[in-house]
Amino acid sequence: MFSIPDITNRNIRIAISNMTLGEKLRYLRVVEGALRGSGREMTPYELAVALKREFGKGLSQSYISQIESGVRRHLTNASRLMLARFFRVHPDISSMIRRAFTPN
Repeated sequence: MFSIPDITNRNIRIAISNMTLGEKLRYLRVVEGALRGSGREMTPYELAVALKREFGKGLSQSYISQIESGVRRHLTNASRLMLARFFRVHPDISSMIRRAFTPN
């Protein structure tokens, strides 16, 4: 899949339309981890905690894992909007990609 060195050291262009919802969410977690300077991807648990901290409500770690594994193939509108707002991406899940991401 995607590694932090690939994302932070190069301007990677990926075919978002060919990615599953779970792959898109995992990609966004990898990017978010790199942008936060952790040197690793943000875990599903860390994403759940960050959503709760930022919005006062959020998604459970198990819900996030189900999305990524493909068990859940669709998001509720509220979940989609929350994730888009958190990752600063367009809420259209088919085009969820980090905007204004500039690798260091």
